[in-house]
Amino acid sequence: MEINPDISIEELIENCPKSIEVFQKHSIPVFVCGEPVWDSLRGVCEKNSKSLDLILKEIKEICGKNI
Repeated sequence: MEINPDISIEELIENCPKSIEVFQKHSIPVFVCGEPVWDSLRGVCEKNSKSLDLILKEIKEICGKNI
């Protein structure tokens, strides 16, 4: 599975738990009541006014280009 802006947060975290470190670093909440938020990477970046390109780059670095 390719890491891209439209990947769901649930799928990303399931396949690359280390991605949580990137979200924490940028203060992006990705859990609600202990469950991953129902949104895409693009969606959480937009809702939190964060740079999608930066977050995507950091996640790819920590998880590898593909899951």
